[in-house]
Amino acid sequence: MLRTLFTSTPVRSIDLSLNSVHRLFLVGLLGSGIQLGAYANTSDGFATFDANFLPAGMGEQIDVTQFSHRHSIPPGYYDVGILLNEKNIGHMRLLVRKIEGKSVICTTRPLMNLIPLRAEEIDSNKWQQLDDADQCYGLEHWIPDASAHINTSTLHMVISVPQALLERQAQNEVSPLLWDKGVNALILGYDNNYYQSKQGGSVYRSFYNGDNISLNILGLMFRHRGSLSWDEESGAHYSSLRNYVEYGISPLKSRIIVGDTDTSGNLFDSFSLRGVTLYSDDNMLPDSRRGYAPMIRGVAETNARVSIRQNNTLLYETTVSPGPFNIDDLYPTGYGGDLVVTVHESDGRINQFMVPYAAVPQLIRPGITRYSFSAGTLRNMNVSQREKVAQVTVQRGINNLITGYGGILSTPDYHAFMLGGAMGSTWGALALDVTQAQTFTPSRDLTGQSYRATYSKRFNSSNSTVTFAAMRFSSSGYLDLKNAMQVIDHDTRRKADEAEYLFYSPRSRISASLSQGFKDNWGQLYLTAIRQSYWGKGGSNNQLQMGYSNSFRSVSWSFSVNRVNARDGAETQYTLGLSVPLGGGSPQTHLNMNFSHDADGLSSQANLNSSLGAHQQFDYSVGMRHDKKQRTTANAAASLYTPYTSIQGTVEKGRQSHSWSTGLQGSVAILHDGITAGPWHSETMALVDAPYATGAHVEGHSGLTLNHQGRALVPYLMPYRLNDIRLDPQELPLDVELKSTQQQIVPHSGALVKVNFSTSRGRPVLIHTTLPDGQSLPFGASVLDEEGTNLGLVAQGDIIYVRLPAGDSRLRVTSGDEEICMLKVHLSPLVDAQNGFERFEQPCLPTSTL
Repeated sequence: MLRTLFTSTPVRSIDLSLNSVHRLFLVGLLGSGIQLGAYANTSDGFATFDANFLPAGMGEQIDVTQFSHRHSIPPGYYDVGILLNEKNIGHMRLLVRKIEGKSVICTTRPLMNLIPLRAEEIDSNKWQQLDDADQCYGLEHWIPDASAHINTSTLHMVISVPQALLERQAQNEVSPLLWDKGVNALILGYDNNYYQSKQGGSVYRSFYNGDNISLNILGLMFRHRGSLSWDEESGAHYSSLRNYVEYGISPLKSRIIVGDTDTSGNLFDSFSLRGVTLYSDDNMLPDSRRGYAPMIRGVAETNARVSIRQNNTLLYETTVSPGPFNIDDLYPTGYGGDLVVTVHESDGRINQFMVPYAAVPQLIRPGITRYSFSAGTLRNMNVSQREKVAQVTVQRGINNLITGYGGILSTPDYHAFMLGGAMGSTWGALALDVTQAQTFTPSRDLTGQSYRATYSKRFNSSNSTVTFAAMRFSSSGYLDLKNAMQVIDHDTRRKADEAEYLFYSPRSRISASLSQGFKDNWGQLYLTAIRQSYWGKGGSNNQLQMGYSNSFRSVSWSFSVNRVNARDGAETQYTLGLSVPLGGGSPQTHLNMNFSHDADGLSSQANLNSSLGAHQQFDYSVGMRHDKKQRTTANAAASLYTPYTSIQGTVEKGRQSHSWSTGLQGSVAILHDGITAGPWHSETMALVDAPYATGAHVEGHSGLTLNHQGRALVPYLMPYRLNDIRLDPQELPLDVELKSTQQQIVPHSGALVKVNFSTSRGRPVLIHTTLPDGQSLPFGASVLDEEGTNLGLVAQGDIIYVRLPAGDSRLRVTSGDEEICMLKVHLSPLVDAQNGFERFEQPCLPTSTL
């Protein structure tokens, strides 16, 4: 009968609530643990149980055939995560059918697209069958030696495919097929604040609102950034800061922006322009392909295990086949430290070699190309005219040793060319480049060069890192873009009797830093020194900073000295910071103290910070501040996060002054099916939609709960990465149940991804029932509603647990292909859903009597 159901009527979604999954799991355990005579065929996981071994009468009550096939589950639709060889590759809704007594997961084209099969393993003619909705084949039909089953205790589809059939992928690489461009939406982000202060007899009032408006349509993202400011003296003023549209180009791992933007500053100094920018987006690369790490090459003589360590810490381990191997997906580890590669052959032999690893910002991985192209007009240069500008930059990882890079920056009156290279070796990482610049003004032409060197080395023996960077300008004729635009602007507007524009362009800049970690929890020491000189100005500006930090148990402290020496004098500042947790509960309360001393005297501040609420939705801070003029003020601040907005407030009181402020922060998303507000705003967000699940907490976000619509805006998602969205159902009313509490999404940068959580609404009901003659129902029999949806199972003691809506419900009890009986249940709509389970005791009657 079950098979007939799936061939003649539509397949309904099965209730995969936590309770129903738990019941399935219990039945599976019980079925596997029943002491029966069993005849097993291990090749296909089939076993035959002899019901005659059961106590007298129980053989007729339990349908033992449901335990015959391994991984047997009720048919229906399942929302599951996908695990490929124990690696999470996505989330999908899949159909399970009962075919010849076996549970078959119907393979779809989207599922096959998630599996990175080698090109030669794809039979395009055979795969055409994937588009036939009437067909249902298991994964093994498409991929030889593959297997798959659904683990109902974790809601995962567990797939096993021989590694030889798969394309090699970088660590934690997420298929672009999973990247979600989100829904069409208008998103309004806001951050406003009203401030008022009083000192003596004067009162100052001001208001500020920063707005962040986004319109997402089919992956196109229109952006507006602006601010409104007001005070009693100047009145109101609105500033439009930036307007642009952007789009992610997945095949190129690139992004295009049309409108107002800033260049990256990777090679030339960053500047603002209005125009078009196309650049490679490193965010689209997996973490194991970003930054710099060397490529590991070697040769294995057998099926070998390769491990890579740095400072005796295991970074990477994999197995390789006999022959040459290549590992290019190590995670970057800061400034580096030589890598020790060990090849463990299957016959017990061990080969070991070292790979140098030192990094500077200019180094990128072998085979990676980073580029950018920008063209438009300059913005925010504080000049009378907007010059046209174009810039092209390219970086290419040539091999483990060398990265080459260069660029061109040009306007009608200014041209700059850069060429350089970076090298990584056993003695450290070094980058060298030269920039040639020409500036043309109505009264003069300036030409000069800039030479730059950057060096970094980590010494493993002493656990120290040295970074040295030097930039020297060989002639006074070298100008960067900003200084060049100011000189051109002045000389263009200068009258004949006016002097030429005086400017002080950088002549040389030298900086060095040392970081030293001490063993046995003796803390961390750092030292930074900077020396800068200018053309046309004598002397130099020097800065020296030294600091030490450590902790004892849960108490941490830091001490730093900062000395600045310029032409107009020298200043030294000493700073001490201390953080002490008060109590060991959660959330913790911290006492933070800071002391600062310089030539003007001593200042100090102490603050007590904590949070309140079941989900830490209320933050507060109280403190005292004593400044260098011997003035003492008391202050307090608080933030409240509601499902719709966040509210902030501050107050400060001194002897002769006091001030206070209040403000709102959050965002509003407008979709075709409604409006949702939230207390946070970020570039990339998710819209959770779980009908009736008001009050469920979104884990990982303080105070973020689903609103009266069952919706919430979840901020701070990582683009192009797997993001877990988890709901805590503890505060749900008893008449609402989440069918799953976790989903994974992979958003495009800037997208608003809608995440739908299925819920069932109905009151929990326990029914004790028997057949009219008092006989027990078959243990494990299925309980269906009138539409054929599986609601639950018959448990021990003739107990049925189901969720039912108010009013009349008819339940069918089936065992195997046989329909046993029906139940009619009536629930009053007046019962409070929080009162707990409702209990009924009534017989299960033959179908013909109802």
